[in-house]
Amino acid sequence: MPVEFLSDDQVAVYGQFSGPVSRAELERFFFLDDRDLELVGRRRGEGSQLGFGVQLGTLRFLGTFLDDPVTVPKAVADFVASQLGIADGSVLGSYSERPKTPYEHRWEIARVYGYRRLSEPETVAEFKDFLTARAWTRAERPTQLFDQGVAWLRAERVLLPGVSVLARLVAEARGTAGDRLYSVLAQRVSPELGRGLDGLLTVPADSRSSGLERLRRAPTRASGPEMVRALERATEIAGLGTGSVDLYEIPAGRIQVLARQGLSSDAATLRRMPEHRRWATLVATAGALQVSAVDDALDLFSVLMATKLIGPAVRASAKDRMKSLPQLRRASVTLAAAAKVMLECAEAQGTGLDASEAWTRLQVAISREKLMSAVATVQELAPDAGDDADQGQAELVKRYATVRPFVSMIAETLPLAATPAGTALLTAVRGLGNLVGRKRVTRAEIVDEVVVGSWRRLVFPSPESPEDPVDHRAYTLCVLEALHRALRRRDVYAVNSARWGDPRARLLDGEAWEHARPDVLTALRLQDPVEAHLGDLVARMDTAYTGLAARIQPTEATLGTAPLRLETGPDGRTRIHQSRLEAVPEPDTLTALRDTVERMLPRVDLPDVLLEVNAWTGYLNDFTHMGMTGQASGSRLADLATSMAAVLVAEGCNLGFSPVIKQGHQALSRRRLSHVAQNYLRSDTLAAANARLIEAQAGVPTARA
Repeated sequence: MPVEFLSDDQVAVYGQFSGPVSRAELERFFFLDDRDLELVGRRRGEGSQLGFGVQLGTLRFLGTFLDDPVTVPKAVADFVASQLGIADGSVLGSYSERPKTPYEHRWEIARVYGYRRLSEPETVAEFKDFLTARAWTRAERPTQLFDQGVAWLRAERVLLPGVSVLARLVAEARGTAGDRLYSVLAQRVSPELGRGLDGLLTVPADSRSSGLERLRRAPTRASGPEMVRALERATEIAGLGTGSVDLYEIPAGRIQVLARQGLSSDAATLRRMPEHRRWATLVATAGALQVSAVDDALDLFSVLMATKLIGPAVRASAKDRMKSLPQLRRASVTLAAAAKVMLECAEAQGTGLDASEAWTRLQVAISREKLMSAVATVQELAPDAGDDADQGQAELVKRYATVRPFVSMIAETLPLAATPAGTALLTAVRGLGNLVGRKRVTRAEIVDEVVVGSWRRLVFPSPESPEDPVDHRAYTLCVLEALHRALRRRDVYAVNSARWGDPRARLLDGEAWEHARPDVLTALRLQDPVEAHLGDLVARMDTAYTGLAARIQPTEATLGTAPLRLETGPDGRTRIHQSRLEAVPEPDTLTALRDTVERMLPRVDLPDVLLEVNAWTGYLNDFTHMGMTGQASGSRLADLATSMAAVLVAEGCNLGFSPVIKQGHQALSRRRLSHVAQNYLRSDTLAAANARLIEAQAGVPTARA
């Protein structure tokens, strides 16, 4: 059977030595312990002993035997020969003089060390269970599942089969997992829901794009109207009804892979799918869009609060404070002078202060009108003792018009929940919709607990009179500012959100965990009881520790000259001690070379580098429009490379579009860059471009060296 998902290089190195064997690998796989040496010692002749030891280490290292056991790296033969006291590792060449001897040794090694063949019914059934569970619970590529299968075979002491056999089993496991996914999802889609999802693939007469393409478009600006559109988008997606489809037993990774397929495919491609696959893909896609829409709305809310409301309000408040500083300074000087007069009177008269005399002296120094004006100024400009630092709350209230269009939609649209610390705030958020458009709001209709600090004097104009109305505009901004902080702390979070959700909600529990547990444990090779699993780990750690201790030279360890030695501390515990490595000084020639290279490197802008590399490799051609099908290739835009380079710089450096926009240049206009970012920059196009760059780098002589 052909192995399409494996490259020729991967097939060539399967079950073979693919390069030099490191010292650590030699010590791990080709080290012969007492049992190994006793078994090797039964052979007659140095060539037979060395061949037996090499085949034993090869099996541990590769998981299989070589067709020609003497074709091992020279370092392997020399390492094994040194343990057997054989001076010349070249005697390995005589090992195959009797062709049957290597085969007899293989059979004995497999029998003594408990290796099995995959052709055994129980073994192949166990391996298929592992592959099926792994393919179902993990969204891995075929090559990754192939590597996991090899790791399982080596760990379970099963001889590696032929590469085509293993590739066929991997393909069957992936096919079984895919059929199971489509079957489970399609069975849970009612005909009404399926027809509604199919409607997303049609293009209305008054539009140029399908409903699915329209719902893919995320908000692009931070403004009140854009926030309204973002919430309306989340409401429309939630109204599709896919939230009622029970997906608890399907691994999230499988749903995400299916959703990525739906999000990156055009409507025509999805319409051509069989019904059960199309409905399953659309359910996953709509679910991903619902999560994305909520995240996009909260992202926009966070940016809007930080850049359009809180930030400008703080700056405006700071500017007003700077303007009022001279007035506050003059009032403070007046009050300080009055306090000085009163203190002097108190010192002169002792404990019995004469109020009339003190008042007379105070009026001589400062007039009554000037003193009352200073008190009024300080009361107006200085915060109350219980207030927090001024963060522009008063200026923030002036921007109520920005949030008024969407404030009633937040709690109705977004699936918000809260921890105990955010319960009161969530109650306040859910009640904001009832306050919009009201002229009179009483204190009984709001949540007092969320109004703290400087907000209290803005929300409660008459705090001593609970029956007086409150300023509902100030209360609304107070709640939204608290929501902005709580979302970042996750005191308030969005249910099933990727970026604003509760991290604990992703943990399986109860019935969901019991249903997924068999597949998960099989995929992780944890089917044994926990006591047996921990006991095996303890035994392996003890074996590794004692083996390491035995391999440390006692003489060097005693003299303290060994780089790695065991030391017993005052508490009686033995620890491994690694001697400090001394730094190797850099030679003057290296310093001179570094300076020369730095002077030779040209100073260029990052976009120029991207465009120059594109001239070498053409990697920017791999960024294709989302609407391009397999039959249609190419770009719908002229000078796309310039736009893509600008978008990659803006996204990769987290700069936004402003630094890369150039007025008068069509390829660098904001509208053009936004279109390219939404339709050309996707995970599949990034993967294709990266693959081209990696392939080009592999052809550089320096990289090959």
